Amino acid sequence: MRCGAARTTPFIRNSILSEKSGFTRDFARAISSSFCSSSVSDETFASSSCASGFSSSEKEDLETIRRRNFPIRTVHVFEKQQQRRKKTTMSSKAKEKEEEKNSIPVTVFVNQKLMDSKPIERLRGMKFDRLKIDCVSDENDGGDDDDDFADNALGEKEESVLSSKMASSESSSSMMMKTKKISAVGWWFANTDALSKHMEREQMTMMMKTTKSGGKEEKEEKCKSGDEIVWTHSASAGVDHLLKHEAIQTHGSVMTNAKGAFSASLGEWAIFASMYFAKEVFNMQRAQREKVWKRFQVDMLKGKEMLVVGYGDIGRSIGKRAKAMGMVVNGVRSKKVIEERDREVVSEMFTLQELEKAVETADYVALALPHTRETENVVGVKVFGKMKSSAVLINVGRGASVDENALCDALNTGKIRGAALDVFQTEPLPESSPLWSIDEAKLLMSFHSADLTSDYHDLAMDVFVENLRRFDQSGGKTDDLINKVDKTVGY
Repeated sequence: MRCGAARTTPFIRNSILSEKSGFTRDFARAISSSFCSSSVSDETFASSSCASGFSSSEKEDLETIRRRNFPIRTVHVFEKQQQRRKKTTMSSKAKEKEEEKNSIPVTVFVNQKLMDSKPIERLRGMKFDRLKIDCVSDENDGGDDDDDFADNALGEKEESVLSSKMASSESSSSMMMKTKKISAVGWWFANTDALSKHMEREQMTMMMKTTKSGGKEEKEEKCKSGDEIVWTHSASAGVDHLLKHEAIQTHGSVMTNAKGAFSASLGEWAIFASMYFAKEVFNMQRAQREKVWKRFQVDMLKGKEMLVVGYGDIGRSIGKRAKAMGMVVNGVRSKKVIEERDREVVSEMFTLQELEKAVETADYVALALPHTRETENVVGVKVFGKMKSSAVLINVGRGASVDENALCDALNTGKIRGAALDVFQTEPLPESSPLWSIDEAKLLMSFHSADLTSDYHDLAMDVFVENLRRFDQSGGKTDDLINKVDKTVGY
């Protein structure tokens, strides 16, 4: 029988043994291997004690071997195969366990409308050495009041997800007290309450851990350190909508944003707004609607003065484009210093405290300010009183920086020529706002969409991915992250 088996092909031999003898395919393969070996033992299974540890079907096969007096090597070969499989399985599980132990969880709170978007699919498909990305939907049709989404309450699923994570954290608190596992969170145009509650609960978990482990003194110190979350990322450039939550604002984690992702589009919009007034676009459109042939005297931007208030990344983008149009560019920022990279563009730099002086000679005043206590209503009655009657105000920063009642008065009384607004104090703009009543010849409005290009979310994801790679390569350190935010000043 051995010689006959040796003369058949492996496939036929295994099939015969499996079908004719009723053995499992794996066991048949083992028998076939033993038949073809030159060192087959003459001992029979009757003298073997190797039958332990097999499944019921395998034991039936072994009993058949016992009855047919098959060689003991059959059992040995099969046993080795089983051991190899066990080792492979154990090795794989150990590797997975080790990877899980060393992994760095990154929870990304995503607006439900964007869960199936290409940028999120791209994020899910990315491979990192240590980062484990978990995209969590806020499970409703709205997001935050920033950018192009409306604010809504947390969905039930989100509450459930956060509650289960909280319970998991509490159940493993004793283990985490020994080994503090770092993590990170990201905000992707979702409801800001989701991120706030997540961070608040994390801090509460830490308080419970440290109360058990080290008493009040140790608890206070660790709570201030931000517990396990070491990095928080905002998909938008502005972060005031996140920092309005105390749990986020006071958290010890490093915060980054999408600074630079939308600067080019906002820079272009500021130039477009300037051209809207310089080229009398509103009068052209009016004549077109009325089917009247009219010729208008238009202006040039060349030689005009552009004052950029908030000379950061967006302000710099405006300044470069204005300079390219032949304009004189001045800036306003926290420090009265022109950086080396801006010397070819900026003629003079002012501080925010010097704003009233800075606007006196400007033909166009472009605002690119963040929302902070210092910038709230910074452009009001006094500033409008210092501006030229031919000047135009442009705002692509934050709506809170302009006193809208004072602006309406300035436009209606001719204190300034016009205004172009992409942001407002309250968004969406209420129907009761007096801004709706101002003539288009004096006011151009777009609705927080100056940077809402077709690749808006792709650009935001590019910045996030760059920081994820840096975070991954450093093993969870935040030193090399770009676009860090100073939460004490709001940008």
